Amino acid sequence: LKRLTARSRVKLTNCSYYGIPISLGTARAEVGPGGFSLRDIDFSDKAATVKGSTLLSPEGVFSYELDLDVKDTPVADFIRAAWPGSPSWMDGAMDLKGRIWGDDKAANGDVVFTARKGRIQRYSLVSKIFSVLNPYKMIKTGEIDLLERGFAYNTIMATFQVRDSVVRFNDFYIDSNSVQISAVGQYLIRTHHLDAVLGIEPLETFDKTIHQIPIVGWVLTGEKGSFIVVSLRVRGPIDDVTVKYMPADTITKPVAESLLRILKLPRDLVTKPGEVILPGALREHGQGKP
Repeated sequence: LKRLTARSRVKLTNCSYYGIPISLGTARAEVGPGGFSLRDIDFSDKAATVKGSTLLSPEGVFSYELDLDVKDTPVADFIRAAWPGSPSWMDGAMDLKGRIWGDDKAANGDVVFTARKGRIQRYSLVSKIFSVLNPYKMIKTGEIDLLERGFAYNTIMATFQVRDSVVRFNDFYIDSNSVQISAVGQYLIRTHHLDAVLGIEPLETFDKTIHQIPIVGWVLTGEKGSFIVVSLRVRGPIDDVTVKYMPADTITKPVAESLLRILKLPRDLVTKPGEVILPGALREHGQGKP
């Protein structure tokens, strides 16, 4: 590259960029002492728009700065393309909008993510979360087949802030037919280490099994008989996490407010359960008077 100088307009048709199908793409390519670059990238399709620039230096360092607007793209295809060799541990259709930048050493970005109608195949992570909850009724009714088909979800939404390969989130939300989950925490891309606090609201499927769930206190009934258990601490390598019950009084106010804001529940359910739980509901489940 140091001995070659060239400039050219590039036009690509019917291509795929990190699993995103694009019918037409254009860019300005340059080769010279500074390396090989693609500038004024404009990949556009009905489902996606990618704009920005990339650079491959003579030393082999790849850097990028891209604006993304992706709609209705298969999650599994994106995972396979973005992380070659990694199993596609999630499917469904996704939307992704934001800006990413960085190089081989560090990733950065601000991204809004939404996924719909899919399954999560991370058996170890999901099974450990539900084993703490002991969801006898949900497994019995076949709502979840963790081993064979994974955990089915309706919607996943989150805003991710990535700095120096650390992904932070404070509005992560999963909606399914069995539970709603909110999460606040961070994920280390380099080490695949997760550290998050989860707020979990089982839905009507659990109504008759409250007494079977071995979590001391903090089983909170609502007006319709559903309840929320707050909260769990999830920490460790993504495929070998430790999941533990986390007493509500150890959660900081900002984290508690974030968890319940995502679930659209009042913060007092966590911090002052005695003031908001119906006395009749407490007596029904053998918890006495508030």
